[in-house]
Amino acid sequence: MGRRYLDTQVPSEGAVCLVQGMLCRAGIPTFEAPPFRAVYDLIAINPNTKKSATIQVKSRFQTDCDRSFVVNKFGADFFAFVFLNMGNWYSHEPYVDIREPEFYIVPKAEVERTVDIRKKVPKFFIKHTDTSFGKFRDAWHLIAQTLDINIETLVRGNSTV
Repeated sequence: MGRRYLDTQVPSEGAVCLVQGMLCRAGIPTFEAPPFRAVYDLIAINPNTKKSATIQVKSRFQTDCDRSFVVNKFGADFFAFVFLNMGNWYSHEPYVDIREPEFYIVPKAEVERTVDIRKKVPKFFIKHTDTSFGKFRDAWHLIAQTLDINIETLVRGNSTV
């Protein structure tokens, strides 16, 4: 069985919409960036203080991916790394292991500290075994703090963020 082909533009745009929806759900007004902004995808604002934060959304659709993201531009204030978990892609069991999406909200400084930009393909990794990145899972509050927005507790499924 060969690898399946998927136009990644649709899942990628879906990830941007998911992040925008989660931020709006948390009470953070968020808008899509103007077209052709390669550095960021979303702009979150506080209309009262006029503060803003830019967000670059990176997504992976495969549940069985290596949990890495290519990062070669650092113009956004935050990175939203989204695992869409649309099923196994690299194994011989294609539509197995479909899960809910996972969101990791990581400040630019943390990504810059971790990614070696000198590599041919600079990547940021979020591994299941690395507990230090657990603090960034569903960390919408980091964007709210930057904008001076006091958000209520965001409930997602059975977990509270």
